[in-house]
Amino acid sequence: MAKKNFPTERATLIDEAGTLDFEITQATEELEARLSVKQARLDFLRASIIEWYNQAPAEKAIALTGSKYVAKISAKGNQSTVDVEKCFHRLGVVEFFKYATVPLGLLRKVLTATEQPEYITTERTGNRTLELVQIAGGSTAKAA
Repeated sequence: MAKKNFPTERATLIDEAGTLDFEITQATEELEARLSVKQARLDFLRASIIEWYNQAPAEKAIALTGSKYVAKISAKGNQSTVDVEKCFHRLGVVEFFKYATVPLGLLRKVLTATEQPEYITTERTGNRTLELVQIAGGSTAKAA
């Protein structure tokens, strides 16, 4: 599976990438563990503060003052929806289907597993990934 006959400079770059990947993964996991409780609390507080003003007029922005911070609650954002039936009638079949899409996840829920290959095509056209696997006995100690 692994090719071992390549220039030394490539081996050096692979080892450097592996070491960096290991160090960053370790640091990320440690940081995420320390921050997960704080993030959950922050998410709860944000939702609670916004909820206080859910019934305020949609166009109204609000500023609330604590002793150290000001909480700025924005006006409600705009959300657009499409009247699909009207668009279909306005554009016609050919023009409509130039732009219409069906969410793949929804289609997989609606169609049976037997029907899916008839309607969904899957091809290997995505990006490649790189996994860095430590060789047994290799050192992952940080360089001084």
